[in-house]
Amino acid sequence: MLNPAAISTYEWDVALSSGKKVSVVGNDDTHNVLNKNTLGRMCTFVNVAQNDRKEVLESLKSGQGYGVVVGESQDMDSIPFLNRLTVDGRTMTVFMSQPADEVEIKGQNGKLLAIFMNTEKVSYRLNKSDHYARATFKYKKGTIIYLNPVFFTPATGYREPVVFENKSETILFSFLGVGIYIIWFSWVLRFLTMRLTPFVERTLAGVH
Repeated sequence: MLNPAAISTYEWDVALSSGKKVSVVGNDDTHNVLNKNTLGRMCTFVNVAQNDRKEVLESLKSGQGYGVVVGESQDMDSIPFLNRLTVDGRTMTVFMSQPADEVEIKGQNGKLLAIFMNTEKVSYRLNKSDHYARATFKYKKGTIIYLNPVFFTPATGYREPVVFENKSETILFSFLGVGIYIIWFSWVLRFLTMRLTPFVERTLAGVH
């Protein structure tokens, strides 16, 4: 979700709004470790008791972590961090280690639900229409922290949405794709034939 090529919060909200429990993940995906400007900028903080790969993987899967974009002027020894997040009924409360310049709470369809300024503590009460709420903390030195969402779960419990397959559209677009490929291949073949024909004629003329 957090990558130097793109920060996909829009796509994240699309998945969350459709009922998918998707956790944030950040990574540098860098191929030049000698460039300090691309190393250690996108990362994922996980809540684990010990440095154990199974525990780390389980925390990632269960959303026990958060994504961080480290600002260029941010001192690595003083990166803001999450102290705790509590949920009491419908109310979620977040405590950060440092005050953020701006805090955004977003929900269903990426709608901005609330905004706070210059604070390290925020509280938000979820409504039934929210479905979920996620907090983003923005700091002066360019650092941005993306917390995983808190979901509004009905008394009947969470249910994974059923994926609807539109068979008619699947067939239609499959035929369109094959048709476009055939047209493209025919055009390329014709183009190559036109380029090769004069060359063959010149070669035969030279033989005579």
